[in-house]
Amino acid sequence: MNEGGREYTGDGSVDFHGKPVLKQNTGNWRACPFILGTEGCERLAYYGIATNLVTYLTTKLHEGNVSAARNVTTWQGTCYLTPLIGAVLADAYWGRYWTIAAFSTIYFIVRNVYIDTLSRPVPGLRPTECVGSVCPSATPAQYGVFFLGLYLIALGTGGIKPCVSSFGADQFDDTDSRERVKKGSFFNWFYFSINIGALISSSFLVWIQDNAGWGLGFGIPAIFMGIAIASFFSGTPIYRFQRPGGSPITRMCQVLAASFHKRSLEVPKDITLLYETQDKNSAIEGSRKLEHTNELKCLDKAAVVSDAESKSEDLSNPWRLCTVTQVEELKILIRMFPIWATGIVFSAVYAQMSTMFVEQGMVMDTTIGSFTIPPASLSSFDVISVIFWVPVYDRVIVPIARKFTGKERGFSELQRMGIGLFISVLCMSAAALVEIKRLQIARELGLVDEDVAVPLSIFWQIPQYFLLGAAEVFTFIGQLEFFYDQSPDAMRSLCSALSLLTNSLGNYLSSLILTIVTYLTTKGGSTGWIPDNLNQGHLDYFFWLLAGLSFLNMLIYVPAECVDSVCPSATAAQYTVFFIGLYLVALGTGGIKPCIWPFGADQYDDTDRREKGKKGSFFNWFYFSNNIGALISSSLVVLVQEDIGWGLGYGIPTLVLGIGIAIFFLGTPFYRLHRPGGSPLTRICQVFVASFHKWNLEVPEDSSILYETQDMSSTIKGSQKLEHSEELKCLDKAAVVSDAEIKRVDFSNPWRLCTVTQVEELKILVRMFPIWASGIIFSAVYAQMSSLFVEQGKMMDRSVGSFSIPAASLSSFNIISVIIWVPIYDMVIIPIARKFTHNERGFSELQRMGIGLFTSVLCMAAAAIVEIERLQIAREMGLVDEDVAVPLSIFWQVPQYFLLGAAEVFTFIGQHEFFYEQAPDAMRSLCSALSLLTNSLGNYLSSLILTIVTYFTTKGGNVGWIPDNLNEGHLDYFFWLLAGLSFLNLLVYIVFARRYKQKKAS
Repeated sequence: MNEGGREYTGDGSVDFHGKPVLKQNTGNWRACPFILGTEGCERLAYYGIATNLVTYLTTKLHEGNVSAARNVTTWQGTCYLTPLIGAVLADAYWGRYWTIAAFSTIYFIVRNVYIDTLSRPVPGLRPTECVGSVCPSATPAQYGVFFLGLYLIALGTGGIKPCVSSFGADQFDDTDSRERVKKGSFFNWFYFSINIGALISSSFLVWIQDNAGWGLGFGIPAIFMGIAIASFFSGTPIYRFQRPGGSPITRMCQVLAASFHKRSLEVPKDITLLYETQDKNSAIEGSRKLEHTNELKCLDKAAVVSDAESKSEDLSNPWRLCTVTQVEELKILIRMFPIWATGIVFSAVYAQMSTMFVEQGMVMDTTIGSFTIPPASLSSFDVISVIFWVPVYDRVIVPIARKFTGKERGFSELQRMGIGLFISVLCMSAAALVEIKRLQIARELGLVDEDVAVPLSIFWQIPQYFLLGAAEVFTFIGQLEFFYDQSPDAMRSLCSALSLLTNSLGNYLSSLILTIVTYLTTKGGSTGWIPDNLNQGHLDYFFWLLAGLSFLNMLIYVPAECVDSVCPSATAAQYTVFFIGLYLVALGTGGIKPCIWPFGADQYDDTDRREKGKKGSFFNWFYFSNNIGALISSSLVVLVQEDIGWGLGYGIPTLVLGIGIAIFFLGTPFYRLHRPGGSPLTRICQVFVASFHKWNLEVPEDSSILYETQDMSSTIKGSQKLEHSEELKCLDKAAVVSDAEIKRVDFSNPWRLCTVTQVEELKILVRMFPIWASGIIFSAVYAQMSSLFVEQGKMMDRSVGSFSIPAASLSSFNIISVIIWVPIYDMVIIPIARKFTHNERGFSELQRMGIGLFTSVLCMAAAAIVEIERLQIAREMGLVDEDVAVPLSIFWQVPQYFLLGAAEVFTFIGQHEFFYEQAPDAMRSLCSALSLLTNSLGNYLSSLILTIVTYFTTKGGNVGWIPDNLNEGHLDYFFWLLAGLSFLNLLVYIVFARRYKQKKAS
């Protein structure tokens, strides 16, 4: 038997008969399908009850919202407390295999008896059905029968849960580096199988329970529990088994007792004098020896050999003398405690998915056409999130992260858990924002005193479920890995149970918080935050409370660099540094944005006809690259941030920015640079002050008398001289040389005498103003893409087969439109237009912008026509008074998005060209910033128009053009209003564009 080679496992595992096992015939991934199948079926059975239990309690046992939520979380807490029983039995006496086998059988038998009870309408076992709004409460006997079965199930699942993950991980040999890497992958797929079972429960089974009956809805999970048992036993011949090492609780008590008994003894400086067996293996069966650590030295006294023990040579009493390994086991558990404790608040957040999230969903619009969605089934979005991201994490993220971190598993368990805790804060914040919106609608519609659902789609809850799923992938799987890898060999079931215990305590904490909140907020006869009629309450406050607790929990947890197993938490100063960095990023992007495209345009010589033609092409491809970046960010990078991790999600843009900086500097030898000309704002103020100071002087008819330098270049660095223009003669007074200045021969004070070029700079800005202002209304139209276009899309048919398209995702057609139109414009339209206009760029900047403004009119008209069609269908189908989507495909919106993209290509790129070409040489960055300012003002204008329209159209109790239920309103009128404003804007633009005088260099 070559145990020193690679033939046998090196971690002490044995086969079913207790003999050393061959690697090639046992364990590894060949054994895992049986274990993963067992877990998937067992979780389906568990979630088949847990997911919709709150609905059963409120509809069948007629409990109130708070009572039902409290009972569910208490039972779930017990389900995660009973694993301690199974863990002790597994580690101490039975081993993980026989513990799973025994408790699976108990689980199966109890479930079948329980289902038989629920499926039969036995008189006395359930309260009678409601008569109108009168619902008789359950009797103590009815509660007793129901909860006895429920808590016996908790005992069954508790014996299985701490052993399955550990038993699966036991199939990989820790002494083999290849198998050790695979073990990390196992935990990902183990959690994947959990969520496959949960997905079936939260969708199919919940629907069965709500629509076909609770007997069948609880009976199907019982069948799957039987399949789980069969699957588990099928893998017996190829499993690897770890021998139980005796009671871990007993060993911990022995260390405490021995260290207390020897409290007066000194711990020797030479740790080799501490007691340890001389054998290769430790005294604990199934456990390897552990190295001594220096912390918690008081416990080391348990391993000090006293003089009496040395004389008697009696070292056999473990209550007086413990091995170093035994002491280190307890130290490991103590070091784990702070990490373990942070999981409790996270589990309290997770508990809301089956309680307050469901109750929130019950008072929202759960209909899609004629189909009613069970509120509990929305938890399937949490499961889908997990199922999707587990393989992505395992097969994509880990290999990428491994290259940067050097860790076999990509991220350490602690890093992975920390990311999950942060996402849990976002989850609770999202839930609170949804509730704020729901309560606002309830107030607006006068539904506060009515215990009815509010016409807000339940799909508003999707983000909170999605974020919770992302948090799970990081925190719960990280916990599984952490508590298995860091636990002593003979305590792995116990440590797995401790990780599950956080779920239990989290549920109890949730119940405790509910109880305290209810007590404090209902004082003085108040309805409280969470009354039976949630429309009267403030469930949002409860969610904000949990978000705050989660944030504090994260601050306590967030680790700095760990020293051995000691990991200090992040400080307030560290968070200050983070937010300073965030706002410095805002400052950075503000410095780049108005300079990057003017700098690109600077690379073309205005005095060279061929280069001047190419400059127009540059603006097209600049905007093209802008939208390529936006497309990648809004899809790939956002996906990485939300589902893989913020470190990697922010790391990728940082890496790309670093590459961008490197590329930018690499081009330095080839760049053409323009000298800065001093503050443009100062020069503008100087013209105003000088012209005001000389308001009583006459402007000479001969403009050559006005002050200008005699040099070839102007006095403004980096700027050519500008020819005098005849308009705005009042400003020319700033360039009039007064008699006093002639006498003194002093022309050096720019606050009293300005050059013609300086005056012309200001005139150019004034002439630009009407053109610039026309961009504000265009930007107000553009703002609808992220507001009312989305609202309109939500009220349309968003389904493609079984898939539902997010309304906001149609904005991708706008980006696609830009990406298509830019090369078409540059390579097709310009050459054709050039033949007719004889303009090097096909169209002038003003013509191009005018075409874009006209296209924006068509865009708004298209949106209005789609809305007319949508409202017509709503009227024909009698949906006007129902806040539901109309059966008109959302793809009817594609033309308006496509037209808006085309309008962008003409208007925004035309703006870039115009504000670069017509700006004074030394003001090009300022004018670029002014063109970007139209975006900001356009959004403010859109908000102002919305406010005014709402004010005037809701007078006299009318619903207005844009009510919460768009089927009752006239969103088409609003779109026609914007189309009309855009058309008037176009007419005004044409007038000023025709009168506009181009800049002329002297």
